[in-house]
Amino acid sequence: MGEKISEENNDLQEQYLILEEEEKQENKRKLIFLIIILFLIILISVIGATFSYEKYKNEQKPVEVCKVNCKTDKDKKPDYNIDYEGDKTPHFNVDTNGDFVPDFNLMNRDINNDGNCDLNCDNNKDGWPDFNIDLDGDGIADLNIKEGGSKLTNMDTNGDGICDVKCNGITDEAPVDNNNNIVLRMDYEEPSIHYVGFTKTITAKDIIPGWKDMVEFKIVNNTPFTGYFRIRWIDVTNTITETNNITYRLSKDNKMVFNETRAPYETTEVFNKVLIPPNTTYTYKLAVEFKETYVDQSIDQNKVFKATLLVDAIN
Repeated sequence: MGEKISEENNDLQEQYLILEEEEKQENKRKLIFLIIILFLIILISVIGATFSYEKYKNEQKPVEVCKVNCKTDKDKKPDYNIDYEGDKTPHFNVDTNGDFVPDFNLMNRDINNDGNCDLNCDNNKDGWPDFNIDLDGDGIADLNIKEGGSKLTNMDTNGDGICDVKCNGITDEAPVDNNNNIVLRMDYEEPSIHYVGFTKTITAKDIIPGWKDMVEFKIVNNTPFTGYFRIRWIDVTNTITETNNITYRLSKDNKMVFNETRAPYETTEVFNKVLIPPNTTYTYKLAVEFKETYVDQSIDQNKVFKATLLVDAIN
């Protein structure tokens, strides 16, 4: 009887120990779970705080807005706020209200709706205008003006925004060759001839009888087409009397064209249309002289002859 009671007590004690061990394991699992939950809460809080800080930093950074040669696609061409010859100043397709859409002085404008570009024309498709360039957005071409689809005037050759060649219809300075001869070239430009001209001003002031001056110039037609040009005296000031007036001689390729011709008193055409064949060069020499008459010429003391010789190509 006593042994049976003792066995029952041992069984109860073993069960109690088992339950006690299970309870310990349960408490341990709960503790681990709580630690995991706490770690996740801390991790989420840290991540949230970091994200909020980064967002705050980004909000504090100034937004970088493109100011010049801005692109909206990946074609490597500027789409708005386009500059002129690298001057870093928006001239064409200008975005004036910050919506990234050009709204002022647009490129490739067809003003008369004839299907052809009239203003800020990008001929070579590089994103910058090549002819009929409107620098200030007033709707009027300022540089590289194409007239009638063939001639270019007001040409800017060095990209400074100022006309260098054929300004207002004529050039300010005559192009010269290696021998310092004035040269007029009609260079072939697809799909038309590129016409240019030059001027040469001759001034005779405080001269004495026997004074002379000479100008040599060439007309070079490098095109496969027949060309035409004209020669004129313009901007003439001549206060010398007709009796003692200055004379000039003009030769072409060493053959006399005009001999002992009186200098003009007003705008005068020397030739109004001269033909020059393809791939041909004409060499002209203009000799100007205040001739010695061996009589009293003092009446023309302090008188002036000043005139510009204009040579330009024509259609």
